Amino acid sequence: MVIQGLLAVGMNPAGPPLNGPDGNLITAMLGFMLPDGSFAHQKEGEANEIATQQALLALAGVSSGKPLCTLLLEKLSSVTAKRMPESAQIQFRVGIRQYVLIDPSAPGGRRETKEMDAAPFIENGRAYVPVRYLAQALGVPAEGVFWSPSAQTVTLSSNGTTITLAAGGNIVYVNGIAQPAMDVVPLLR
Repeated sequence: MVIQGLLAVGMNPAGPPLNGPDGNLITAMLGFMLPDGSFAHQKEGEANEIATQQALLALAGVSSGKPLCTLLLEKLSSVTAKRMPESAQIQFRVGIRQYVLIDPSAPGGRRETKEMDAAPFIENGRAYVPVRYLAQALGVPAEGVFWSPSAQTVTLSSNGTTITLAAGGNIVYVNGIAQPAMDVVPLLR
């Protein structure tokens, strides 16, 4: 997470201010890697799934030079720029099975109401919206939204980018690469 944070503020985690006599943050992190490629939480420890996910995300960030948040924003921007006017707004209301697309730049500020098969809800202080409709409102075509009941995953595909979320899991996969853990878990309702 430190490596992702440094990338987010434009610092190179392998750069000169962070180099020491024994290497840098990357070499230090690699010291936790086990022979099978997984990572331990503590030196000489056993494989740890969270440590492995975070290490892989850090390595992906170092490889791209960008933290996950930047990569996701870039992907979202490329999708929405091609599908929606920049000034468009999407309104979801808790408990209502409709959402409204508003284009203030269109003549008369065009408003289009769309139906959903599920309503947004609040749980533990968080607002949840049906991902299928959020994705479509953001420009992902209907055929680019796929729900797998057996895997309990939703996959969103648009403009060469694929995002996969699992119900009950906090890891997002972008083009098959795990990203830093989300601070909220997608729910089924």
